[in-house]
Amino acid sequence: MALKKGWWLLILLLLVPLSLAVNDEYKPYLHKPSIPSNPAPKLYGSYSTNLFPGAATYSYPIEVLKGTNGLQPSLTISYNSQSVKQRPSILGAGWSLTQNYIYRNVNFTPSNVSDDFFVLVLNGANYDLIYDKKDLFYHTETETFARIENLTGAPNGLGTYWLVTLKDGTQLRFGYNSDSELISNLYPYASKWSLDLIQDTFGNSIAYSYLENPHIQDSGAVYLSEIKYNNDEKRKIIFSYESSARPDRRISYENGNKADESRRMSGIFVLFEGKLVRRYIFSYKSLNDEGSLSSLSGIAYIGSDNASVLHNMSFGYYKSDSVYRNSSKYVAPVAFSDATNDFGLRLADLNNDGYIDLIQSRQATSEKKVWLNGHSNWTEASSFSPPEYFTDGSNLDKGLRLADVNNDGFPDLLLGYGTSKSAWLNNGTGWHRDIAWDPPIAFVSAGVDGGVQLADFNGDGRVDILQAKEGAAKKAYLNKGNGWKDASSDWIMPSYFVKSDGSDYGARLSDINGDGLVDVAEGYNFGTETRKAWLNNGTGWVSYDSYAPPTVFTSSARVDEGARLADLNGDGLEDIIVDFANSTEIMRGAWINYGRGWVSRSAWKSPEPFTLNGKNIGRRIADVNGDGIGDIIVAYNEGSNQYRHVVLRNSTLPYMLANITNEFGGITRIDYTQSTEFNNTGEDGIGDIGFNVWVVDNIIQDNNLFSNINNSNSSNKNYKFNINAVTNYSYWGGSYNYNDSEFRGFNIVNET
Repeated sequence: MALKKGWWLLILLLLVPLSLAVNDEYKPYLHKPSIPSNPAPKLYGSYSTNLFPGAATYSYPIEVLKGTNGLQPSLTISYNSQSVKQRPSILGAGWSLTQNYIYRNVNFTPSNVSDDFFVLVLNGANYDLIYDKKDLFYHTETETFARIENLTGAPNGLGTYWLVTLKDGTQLRFGYNSDSELISNLYPYASKWSLDLIQDTFGNSIAYSYLENPHIQDSGAVYLSEIKYNNDEKRKIIFSYESSARPDRRISYENGNKADESRRMSGIFVLFEGKLVRRYIFSYKSLNDEGSLSSLSGIAYIGSDNASVLHNMSFGYYKSDSVYRNSSKYVAPVAFSDATNDFGLRLADLNNDGYIDLIQSRQATSEKKVWLNGHSNWTEASSFSPPEYFTDGSNLDKGLRLADVNNDGFPDLLLGYGTSKSAWLNNGTGWHRDIAWDPPIAFVSAGVDGGVQLADFNGDGRVDILQAKEGAAKKAYLNKGNGWKDASSDWIMPSYFVKSDGSDYGARLSDINGDGLVDVAEGYNFGTETRKAWLNNGTGWVSYDSYAPPTVFTSSARVDEGARLADLNGDGLEDIIVDFANSTEIMRGAWINYGRGWVSRSAWKSPEPFTLNGKNIGRRIADVNGDGIGDIIVAYNEGSNQYRHVVLRNSTLPYMLANITNEFGGITRIDYTQSTEFNNTGEDGIGDIGFNVWVVDNIIQDNNLFSNINNSNSSNKNYKFNINAVTNYSYWGGSYNYNDSEFRGFNIVNET
């Protein structure tokens, strides 16, 4: 009996711990670690380097209310560093807002609709539309399987509109309403159809409204005004614009339309049932003192109380410096001239690497030499020895000109001297004769300038021929891609290049307003001062007095007044720089083009005189270091004295995005470099891009966190929680398609 009691006692002792253990088993509410969660912060904008073209890009999505069955508008504010020099948008230089439309491409003939084609712009992508005569529909050139119809019966000005049906059955309507149809202000056709309705297969819809030319300064302008969705239209987005004209207005001629967009977007309101949910405020800054470019400086996100600032984004930009510096590099091996003689030295990028080369051909000394730019000095290259002379035995013009006539990026040679007319094409390694490109007229006859200039006056990327000599018929010849076509009845030069004796008449060709079309500036004083300007509208030239040059180019006293046209500050607009001297007078000045005229800015004046006593003294403006900015080459002989040096414009990164500060204070810093520093030759060893493109060199992402911590065991120390992440980029094989005017990007990009 005692033994049995002992066993029960032993069993009881063993069970007690088990029962206690059961009572203390894991309970989440008791034993889960008590550590605060750390959710990833939401960032409202994102930076990325687009590796293909090397561009700095940034996107900021507008937060819209969700729609029925997911049908809601998509709105994103975007930046691209390689679009800064284009006409500033409603958000400033380099920025854009998602917009969808179809536009007419007039194919460089605004007055002729028979060769027009149409382009669909949808969610940031461009699609050329091709008409299929079999199914009677349009298709995107790269097939997207959308059905695209150009229809009639709309209640707008001309009655036509577009209907795009996507693969899932969603329909997009363009230009049906009067406010979404833009009729050309120069020709009797519609030039743009904006998206005005989206409808899904369930009957849900998004409606878009626009304002067309709402301000007196507007021309050919269409502003997105309002978006309403879905069928109950309780969800609404309203767009507001500035009350006064922007500082960087530009007049341009685009696809048969005179365009002047006078306002920037000031805000976006997101509403539900008429009540504010959130809004965005946009602020801007001028990127230079002249106001020729402005850009987005900040985005403020405001809450539903219309007062609370929930976050801020800010953007900083590089400036353009008016600094010149002397350089021991790129010193020309020979002179351009002396006081009376032209030594037959010309400038051209012969091998299409983005660096200017030297080519000399002088009959007086039987010299034919070429020096290729070695990116710091010059190297002789006999393969480019020209077949003809630039100057004759008396050092006078022999009618030999450099121009890329077949649009392959390589400058060719045209000879027009009296009855001698010939052409030689540059294949990247030398010259070969091509009779198809023989010029139709002479540049020089009997030693007299014929008033002939080479310029792309219809904007198709091919160099054309213009003649305007006092006392003779004005002529024009279009480059058709395989030769020349007489267009004298359509393109009539509004001024003269030379007088009847071949001397300068003070007319200059230049794209003054930055729209890709060559304009005319005239300035002379032959007893009465005359200063005029004409803008190219795509079919000819129209007077525009605001661009009359502030100085003359020639006068009775001085055949050359030392005035030159060049983009001094890197904003994509041609400026005027003047520098001449004589025994009694020195004139140095500069006028910056601010988009609608000229403003004097002495800071940009030249460090070198271009003329002395009305004669050229061997100064040329050219980009010798491949950064896309004009430098000054000095190569001049004066008796036994030889002047040889180069003045470089300080390499800057004009007006591109420099830094982004996000809503948490983190900073992204962006640095750029020139594409010409990299190897951009193709498999044939020949350059494939003959100009500079600014590409991202490196980015630094800085969380901008610092903290002072008192350590009780030691003295006060500065403990940094700051983190910098650095990414570097290098590029190879950049390519540009000259026929399509399209940068094809780089074959290889190394990101480290």
